[in-house]
Amino acid sequence: MKKGIRQNLLICVFTLAIVFIVVGATYATFRYSSKGSKINEISTASVTMVYKEGNTKISIDDAMPIEDSVGKTLSLENQVFNFGIDALVSSGSKIVYEVVAVKDESSTLDNNSVKLYLERSTDGTNFEPVLEPSYYTPLAETDSLGAPGGDMVLDTGTLIKSANYSYRLRMWIPKEYKMTGESKTFTVRVNVYSKDATSN
Repeated sequence: MKKGIRQNLLICVFTLAIVFIVVGATYATFRYSSKGSKINEISTASVTMVYKEGNTKISIDDAMPIEDSVGKTLSLENQVFNFGIDALVSSGSKIVYEVVAVKDESSTLDNNSVKLYLERSTDGTNFEPVLEPSYYTPLAETDSLGAPGGDMVLDTGTLIKSANYSYRLRMWIPKEYKMTGESKTFTVRVNVYSKDATSN
């Protein structure tokens, strides 16, 4: 009898341990997701490219117009979108890629009422501009890497060796914007498109 009770008790403890492990893993996954972090990986035989998102989007919500010189130095959490690209390229291989902004359908500001500015770093510290302050300029149609019409290309490149890039996107309403009494918003997400161009 005692042996049976002990076996049942061990089974109950083991079952509870599994439940706690599953609940713990679910909780950890939820916490990770709630930060908005996301990793998208593209792999072929010769290339692996990973796009790591920081937050899920960057938004302008009832902001005041500012000079470009001020916009280029914005630093608050909701004013800067940080993300990265890690590319592992085998010898003799080549990858082409582009960084693309996707305007959210809920945006109410016009494309020519917002400026975007993108910087890139190879060491995670020293950032250099790759897109000077520019109005949101959508593609007319889907391009060769797959970015659909309506998206804006922020940066393009070709890699023949492995690289790690950190990017920093800022967005603001330019000084020349004429204010109205209406509440306006503009939101973009960032996508990265790439392909193995080794044979080209």
